[in-house]
Amino acid sequence: MTQNNNRLRVKLIARNLRDPADPAWRKQLDLSRFGPDGTSPVEYTLDPDDRDYDWLVVYDEIPKLPVNANDPEGLKRQSEVLNCPPENTILVTSEPSTIKIYGKQYLAQFGHVLTGLEPWSVRHHTGAIYEQSSMVWYYGWIYDAPREGGSDFEILANAPWPDKPQLISTICSAKQQRHTLHNHRYKFTHKLKSQLPDLQIFGHGHSYIADKAEALDPYCYHVAIENHIAAHHWTEKLADTFLGFCLPFYAGATKAADYFPKDALVELDLARPQWSIERIKDAIANDEFSARKPAIEEARARVIHEHNLFPNIARIISDRDNAHKVGTPPMPAKILSRHDLRKSSPWFAVSHLIEKFILTRRSTRNQRKMVPVETEYKKTGN
Repeated sequence: MTQNNNRLRVKLIARNLRDPADPAWRKQLDLSRFGPDGTSPVEYTLDPDDRDYDWLVVYDEIPKLPVNANDPEGLKRQSEVLNCPPENTILVTSEPSTIKIYGKQYLAQFGHVLTGLEPWSVRHHTGAIYEQSSMVWYYGWIYDAPREGGSDFEILANAPWPDKPQLISTICSAKQQRHTLHNHRYKFTHKLKSQLPDLQIFGHGHSYIADKAEALDPYCYHVAIENHIAAHHWTEKLADTFLGFCLPFYAGATKAADYFPKDALVELDLARPQWSIERIKDAIANDEFSARKPAIEEARARVIHEHNLFPNIARIISDRDNAHKVGTPPMPAKILSRHDLRKSSPWFAVSHLIEKFILTRRSTRNQRKMVPVETEYKKTGN
């Protein structure tokens, strides 16, 4: 392992990142800061076969890759033989605890875990970093053909305010799972639509969009509702809203407002749906979008330059890197995917199933306590 020009080289891999040229990721990477000739002390590589790195970052899960790069259709692996000290590894969680339990064996492989999840769902990990985990944006690339669409970082960062002839939008799929907040989001969205006909609903089961920007750029306001509530668990639902220059009506992370200017978002309470609807209608009637434009612009800049995955990881690494520890581990260490870890030992597989059952039930109960809206919807008939 080497540090070219005294810069720390950071390799980032992810389950859905198999091509280092993928614009779905490249649009977030500021090459002027983090590229080969960048100004930051941290340089990124997105090449899953790169062996020259000082830190390894895994976003959610290790990708399935060919054992032999020259034989892409041959045997596959879901592991990474480390070329850095094990303590120089970071897992970035992306799924809430109602959907995925990462498991203590999987988490224990990493020196650090960046997570917006509840502390009890990341048990026994002394290197946990509890803050927003800088999830990948969906704004600006094509869902069905992500390698063919999208805008690069400079274009996205320097985009001017778009014309906004439309009033309000939201993205809400037809999913209505009850172990997450999908059901609550669906009910709230349709209750809002019944009282605010101008609301345009996009997503699976509603109006189709190829690029999330289509549901944001023409609109002044956007309703952004997370599928899970935890202190720091705000996702691309909020980040994308700011990228589209919208004022978000937001329900989700209880500490989301800590990351942005005071006037950058309007917080809703799913436990009080009618109160939240009245808050939305009052904001529109008072033209709060126009009054809050400076805050929206500042929040957008923070998403791009501060809360973006790449600068956020660079900050974390710069705070924790110890130059005296940099060097190849004396014994090769390997990080396994959750799938390969379970296959490696029947005990791991059984213990993970038990842990998943216990923690998923706890997470579901916790969400139901935080958003007890069923009674109110039954009373109102919505």
